[in-house]
Amino acid sequence: MKVVDVHAHTAPRGFLERAPRDEGQDGVSVRASAGGGGYEVVFRGTAFGPLDEHAYPIPPIDYDIGLRIAEMERLGVDVQVLSLSPLLFQYGVPAAQAVPRARLLNDELAAVQRARPERFRALATLPLQDPDASVEELERVMGSLGMAGIQVGANVWGRDLDGPDLVRVLERAEQLGAVVFVHPAIMQSYPGAVANMDRIGDFYLRNLIGNPLDTTIAIARLLFGGTLERLPRLKLYLAHGGGYAVFGLGRFAHAHGVRSETAAAQGDPRELLRNVYVDTIVHDPPTLRYVVEMLGAERVMMGSDYPTDMGPADPVGAVDAAGLDAETRALVLGGNAARLFGIG
Repeated sequence: MKVVDVHAHTAPRGFLERAPRDEGQDGVSVRASAGGGGYEVVFRGTAFGPLDEHAYPIPPIDYDIGLRIAEMERLGVDVQVLSLSPLLFQYGVPAAQAVPRARLLNDELAAVQRARPERFRALATLPLQDPDASVEELERVMGSLGMAGIQVGANVWGRDLDGPDLVRVLERAEQLGAVVFVHPAIMQSYPGAVANMDRIGDFYLRNLIGNPLDTTIAIARLLFGGTLERLPRLKLYLAHGGGYAVFGLGRFAHAHGVRSETAAAQGDPRELLRNVYVDTIVHDPPTLRYVVEMLGAERVMMGSDYPTDMGPADPVGAVDAAGLDAETRALVLGGNAARLFGIG
């Protein structure tokens, strides 16, 4: 059995070398790290938050494939499913910029998969502020580039995934058999990202609470809006154990029985959520056991959140600590991912 890490981020070296440089205008650009030994992604302009500029480091371990494989060996990981660092989503820039950047990013991600297919599968990014261009790019990455699917933000610069234009992208993903990895996009503080955002500005709450909440809102809207029922073959995968959704299933199900606002979803929320996949990044053995119990052993896959400090230092050990039976452990560590991503 191959051990597969389904939640591993990257910033492709080729993109960092060729991306728009720091020219002083509003938007997203890349520059060499001031301290050397890496790059910085720079967000500039009032649309990106209360400060004039935010710069986030991209260290070599993020884009150097040799360093990445060495770390995979150390952790006992055979295959990583690569997804873009959310810093590079590009949702806040004009579509005229985002479309060519998405193509460049996807070309670079696909090149890594092509160079080391025994080690990597890759998920594409889409310029979701332009749904027509996103469908076109989705068809390209699933066709000529041979990628495994797409990564999408849990919101697109404040727009929800259940909006008609974005559901059209999900519909095409279902038709093409693309895996759709939903990842929080809250770190870019666009207006209205979360009500009372200032309340979670301290103590890293923007990540600790905001990121799981972002995913929870996304899946709740897809569930109660009827999208999950309309797209029963959609291969939907949620980050961080599905956010808080698994823990809210009882409340979701209760509301579905008593509140007319939830009537667009005909099915039981418990059963609808059993159609999605989640990763193991919940940081607590009893919590992981609960997620497996609620969703089923065939819907949980190992993730590391590589290379962030909010991922488990030992992702395989985190699964082992949950005390799962041998069959379930094998499914979580690699069996489910091998089936979903076509890993031999």
